[in-house]
Parts: sequence; C-alpha cells; structure tokens
Amino acid sequence: MAFSGLHNDNAQYRSRLFYLFYRFIKELRGELPADIAPGIIDSIRDLLPVQVEIPELEEPEQDLLTEATQSGSFDAQLNLFETVGTLVSLQRNPSEQAALLRSLVTPLMDELSVNFQAFRSKGAADIIPIVKVHHIIMALGNIAKGYPDYPSNTQSAYLPESMQVFGEVAQAILVCLEAMNVFKPLRDAVRFFFWKICIAYRVLDTVRLRQNFGDCRTHSHELHPSSHDQPLDPFRTL
Repeated sequence: MAFSGLHNDNAQYRSRLFYLFYRFIKELRGELPADIAPGIIDSIRDLLPVQVEIPELEEPEQDLLTEATQSGSFDAQLNLFETVGTLVSLQRNPSEQAALLRSLVTPLMDELSVNFQAFRSKGAADIIPIVKVHHIIMALGNIAKGYPDYPSNTQSAYLPESMQVFGEVAQAILVCLEAMNVFKPLRDAVRFFFWKICIAYRVLDTVRLRQNFGDCRTHSHELHPSSHDQPLDPFRTL
C-alpha cells in the first residue's frame, strides 16, 4: 500500500497532506477494519524519523531553543504520529496491539537514548540533542494522543499491554526530565506526554515528577504514585 501524496517532494504540500490524512483517519476510526492498520503504518514508517531544524534568529532577543522547538514542519509531522497512534488502537487483540505499538516506539526510544547521552556529554553547548529529545518526547505523546480515551470507570489495576509499553517509555522520559529540567520546552513536552497517558494507570513515579514540576495535576486528578520499586533501567530495549 503506497501513499504517494504523503511522500510528495514538495514540503508544503506534504505537510498539508499530513494534516488531511490525520483528519481522514480520525473521522473514520470507527469504520476502519483493524487488519488494514499494519499495512498503512508500514507504508509511512519512512516518514516517521524525527528531523531537527535549527533556524536563523531574526532578532537578538529570540531564544534559539524555543524557536527550534517550534518548527512548523515538525508540527505537521506530529499529525502523522497521532495518526499511527489511532491506527494502532484499532487492533483489538492486546498482544498484537502492543507489538505494533512497540515497533513504532522502539526506534524513537533508541534515538532518545542516543541524544540524551549526547546531551550528557556536551551539555547545553550543542542544541541539536536537546531539540531532538524534545521532538521525540512530543512524538511519543502524540502517539498516545491517537488512542481513544479510556472509560472513567476503569479499574486502577487494569493495565493493558499497550499501557505497559507506555509505562516503560514514561520511566525513560522521567530520567531525561531530571537531567534536562532547566529547559522549559523540555518540561512542556514531558508535561504533554504525561497528560496523555498516565492518569489512572500507575505508570509513573509521582515523587520524582513533583521534584521537577511541583505539585503537577492533570485533568484535575492527582497523578498516581508508581507501583514500581525496582531501580530504573530507562533505556533498556523495549
């Protein structure tokens, strides 16, 4: 299955198609057969690697990191990440859904690890790894955003296999946050990610999150403490 419009050489045209494709999948999510989702995802995997653009500042008072994290082309790409999240959620078999999700998350986590280690080596002297970490966290958050909202009466012990994958991602993102919380765009990206996945699933360490965000609340509910007592190995192979 090929999507030639999404692969168009014209960047502006391609960005517009990303949005229209997202709207198309979102509107038809209730009518799409689950078995076509893996084929569609495979057709657009080559569009998912996160690219960083470092702009030229027009004014001396502009902040380079802020400008770099507000790339219009990346904003358009986020529509694709939300779209693949929606397509993954169509899978009704929990194991198949988790496997498909993992196939999307693993390359992003590998890149997150590489760029986080680059930041730890170079610090703020190199802005590219910082922007890349921001973009990857936003991409992961948009994959989660593509999932439908779970019922409010879901049992707290209920943890679908896909949520276990997101839980592993959450732990790795917390490690990035602890090391990089001086950067507001990073804090905003992490807040967005947890906004999308962590309420009522006990997949994040609230104490460590509060140390970086303060008393962080989402949707007016207090974030649940983690049930994980083992030391984190945040960048293990997913």
